[in-house]
Amino acid sequence: MGRLQLYIKGLILGPLLVGLLFACGRTPPAVRPPETQSISLQTPPRIQTSPVASPSPTPQPLAAEVNGEALLLAEYQAELAQLQAARGGGVAPR
Repeated sequence: MGRLQLYIKGLILGPLLVGLLFACGRTPPAVRPPETQSISLQTPPRIQTSPVASPSPTPQPLAAEVNGEALLLAEYQAELAQLQAARGGGVAPR
């Protein structure tokens, strides 16, 4: 079997090597340089940008929203301080 495999490899690789040798021996055809063309330079079209939105005021922080009515954090803290002062400095745990 070893001789048969060697014979088959020779049949396949032989023509490939011969073809490779012929391909390497050829000189490439003469290449003509490309003709130069004049290109007109134009300025790119101007891109219109939209104006920058003006900053809006920051909404006041909410402590809660009850039935669609906002309870501001500052109002909540004022009420809490008033309750703590009435109870003697601190809210008693339940």
